[in-house]
Amino acid sequence: MHARIVTMLTRAARVAGAAMMFALPVTTVSRTRSDATVRLYTLDCGHAEFKDFGLGSDTGDYDGRPAELADPCFLIKHPKGWLLWDAGLPAALPRSVSGGVAPQDMLAKLGFRTWIARPLVDQLAELGLKPRDIDYLAFSHMHFDHVGNANLFTRATWILNRDELAWALSDPPHVSMVPDLFSEYTRANKKLIDGDFDVFGDGTACPGRRPTRAGGFRALTQGAALPRMTLGSHVAHGSNAFQRSRACPMS
Repeated sequence: MHARIVTMLTRAARVAGAAMMFALPVTTVSRTRSDATVRLYTLDCGHAEFKDFGLGSDTGDYDGRPAELADPCFLIKHPKGWLLWDAGLPAALPRSVSGGVAPQDMLAKLGFRTWIARPLVDQLAELGLKPRDIDYLAFSHMHFDHVGNANLFTRATWILNRDELAWALSDPPHVSMVPDLFSEYTRANKKLIDGDFDVFGDGTACPGRRPTRAGGFRALTQGAALPRMTLGSHVAHGSNAFQRSRACPMS
């Protein structure tokens, strides 16, 4: 991986995403507003396995090849609050995704399966946090595997790209969109954005619009107190595709 870029591969092949699947080791985290420390945590928000990952490339690179993939979330601690970027897989897949197939039968019958090693709330608890402590919630995009725990964060301000939200609410729903998983957006405090947005006002965390199927944003640029880096979603589904600048066909 490039030293200045962290690529959030939503369903990243193990060779590209393994280092991003686990929370950074910490025992305690200061939650006082006077603490000027800025920290970035990578959280394990789920996994997926495919018998044939041909859908991960439009060049045939993965045809007939199995893949085990990672679905990370990112948490930023800032003196002005906590920002959670993406909310991972839901505890149970919606019927619209699983077709009602039991989890233990999905790989055989559907060719893929998903699982969660540790619930997101448990990982937050290890950092001394509860869902109500999260101040801001933002999404790279609104597929079910990025908004699975969104409804837990009812006290957060939801930062939503206007075009992406409209796309996610289309009737009938687009593939991988499950509005029930983010239904709390109607009651939550919201910040609707159309382009780049500086969450904390100092350049530390800036969700930005990047070219996507829906015109929504897919990248979180960080700077200021942290080394400058970009967290991108669906950039590539493997190190080979990333190095060869081959975009994921789902983007």
